[in-house]
Amino acid sequence: MNQLSLYGDDDDNRGKYAGNSKDCSLLSSISEVRELAREYFPLPPEKPPRLRRRRPATRKQRVQAARRGLVAKWSAEFGFISLHDPGSGAWHDVPTMEAPGWAKWEVRKRKQLYRAGDRHAYELTRKHMEQIYRDERHKDVGIVEEYPVEEELEK
Repeated sequence: MNQLSLYGDDDDNRGKYAGNSKDCSLLSSISEVRELAREYFPLPPEKPPRLRRRRPATRKQRVQAARRGLVAKWSAEFGFISLHDPGSGAWHDVPTMEAPGWAKWEVRKRKQLYRAGDRHAYELTRKHMEQIYRDERHKDVGIVEEYPVEEELEK
């Protein structure tokens, strides 16, 4: 049986099929292979890939997403932190090791607040979390005393 090789050019095959009216060139792409297979095998026709279209967010959803802001929570999957995108309202899971420092602080703080009794800790917005951060970082450390007035020093 004399057939063309799909793997390379054989000088023997070129000579045998040179007089043949069919093109003896090698198949160069997957689409050519599929076309050839459709001629010989009953395959279903190719359908273009379906793109999943997202429904546009309603005005209410866009406002709620913007109000929440860029926040972080623990993901449902262990070892990941979910970051909220305020533009689209979508949540994106990031591995804990690759998450930014502020996100790690925020998820730990939310968990701490929840365990302390604040049952709305996971619904706090970006503004609330910023205020908590400022309150923690800018506490007056030490004892603050007023300086004695000069008159008291003279006595």
